Amino acid sequence: MSLTDFGNCLLFCFTVPQVLPILLGTVAVGSLSFLLLKLPGSSSNIRLALIYLHITSFIFLIGTISISMTCGMLFINMFLPAVPILLFVGMFATYLLGPRLYLSSLSAREIRDEELTEWLVDFSRTVGTKAPTLYTTDRIEHSAFSIHGKRPGVCISKRILERLSPEEIKAILIHEIAHIRMKTQILKVSLSFLRFLTPFSLVHSFLTELRSEENRADEYVKKIQGTSVHLDSAKNKIARIMLSES
Repeated sequence: MSLTDFGNCLLFCFTVPQVLPILLGTVAVGSLSFLLLKLPGSSSNIRLALIYLHITSFIFLIGTISISMTCGMLFINMFLPAVPILLFVGMFATYLLGPRLYLSSLSAREIRDEELTEWLVDFSRTVGTKAPTLYTTDRIEHSAFSIHGKRPGVCISKRILERLSPEEIKAILIHEIAHIRMKTQILKVSLSFLRFLTPFSLVHSFLTELRSEENRADEYVKKIQGTSVHLDSAKNKIARIMLSES
């Protein structure tokens, strides 16, 4: 089928009375879910729901067009049912295996600091979160990240552990625990798939949503510690170290 034939087929689909309302409704749902995704203050669960609603509407739009027998696209009819299955299996595998593979690639090792581990267990119990395993590595210079799932973990670079004060390290850990509680990892994976699946990625990078999650994690630290002094101090110290080594 040539591009001209496909264009004529698409135009014909929009002229069929039974199909037109479905197409317009799907486009409206996809557009509305995208616009709502950009609103500040939404919880992670709402953001995830909007992401999957947008993805579903996009797939449904393609499916509605492709199942029209007038288009003669029988090969798409056979392939299309597998698309959402492969999509969600891929996202699940990425969420489940990706972080652990990343830890392995960094040669991360568990931190054997009894005082810090005891504080982390007590804090996690207080906020109702499963205590993450602490890891460190010297293959990343000045960063920390969290992994989610049944075995949550937080990995902090060796340089951060060596140069930050105990209260600053706790601020970093609380920040990462906030990401675990907010399911930021799932959001990042979902946004990564969304960037490849939606035509809106041409006009929107989705970085705003990730920055919003970082701000919410910072606010959580401030709420827990009663101040942002330790987190701000940690960020400033890391920035100065990076600047001096650049």
